[in-house]
Amino acid sequence: MPVIAPRPTSRPRLARRAAVLTLTPLLLGGALTLTTAPSAQAATSVGSSACNVNYPNLTGYIKGSGVALRSGPSTSYSVKGRFYTKTYFRAVCMKKGVDWKHTWDYGTVLSGPNKGKTGWVNRPYLWF
Repeated sequence: MPVIAPRPTSRPRLARRAAVLTLTPLLLGGALTLTTAPSAQAATSVGSSACNVNYPNLTGYIKGSGVALRSGPSTSYSVKGRFYTKTYFRAVCMKKGVDWKHTWDYGTVLSGPNKGKTGWVNRPYLWF
């Protein structure tokens, strides 16, 4: 005689139907909206509002070649341009970090191919 397995209770089937009936209108009606948090790589441009120390037009030059002019005070912000040795930069404020390597200056490029652009430069590459 064949062995017949007992029929499962109807509760799992009812739960499945309830889930389908609940999610179907949301998915078809467009009421379900998914959002994602912005990543650090997609950081937007930050101006002098991020500064915590202001100073009156401190002019210096870049030490090194290929130094990045960034849209914000960290390496997670996009590069707006590159500097070459002895490019002049006028800083108007800085965002002081935990140490010298994490301090950034905000200002305007005064010479070279990026002349007139504003942005952030990491302090170890500036000579005042």
